[in-house]
Amino acid sequence: MPIQGKLGAVYTSTNAPSIAFTDEATTKNAENTRYKITNQTKRFWDEANGVTIKKNGNTITTGFEVEYAGGEILFNPALSGSDNVTVSGKYFALEQQAGLFEWKLDANTEMRDVTTFASQGWEESVPVKRNYTISAQGYWANNNFAGRMGTKLAVSLFLDTTTNKRYEGYIHVKKNSITQPQDDIVKENIEIQGTGQLYYHE
Repeated sequence: MPIQGKLGAVYTSTNAPSIAFTDEATTKNAENTRYKITNQTKRFWDEANGVTIKKNGNTITTGFEVEYAGGEILFNPALSGSDNVTVSGKYFALEQQAGLFEWKLDANTEMRDVTTFASQGWEESVPVKRNYTISAQGYWANNNFAGRMGTKLAVSLFLDTTTNKRYEGYIHVKKNSITQPQDDIVKENIEIQGTGQLYYHE
């Protein structure tokens, strides 16, 4: 089903330090493999601090992967339906970037040429790494982006705020261009480089 652009939004972490949380509840999927923090305001976890995962009150250290951007835990193998999972750590608070009216996400795979004589004239290549970049446009409101260049931020790119469909990750602001026309509103263009993995969440 098509999604209207006006339902999108951009959130980034505030300039405040990460905030501690303890034994927060999680919500599981039907397969008992993915557990997300129930309180979604605490979904961006501080990687530098790490997290503590507990199953039925006991700390566990293996059998799972942590998605720090988005606040989800992936278990392999699946847990049983009666297992209770909690998480402790620190999270970054988010704020909506209300001045932005457009964003664009580019996910890329960097390829390397491995063509040989045996390729019979056909080019061959292999993927070596992936990355993503974001560009955004908005009405200038403050020095938020320019003043935080080089700082690691959390970002949540909403496709639809009514269904919470979104892309999430950690970023650095690469460039902030401000345009002041004589007879129009002051605007800014922001170029962002992702760091680490990009996740799609609902």
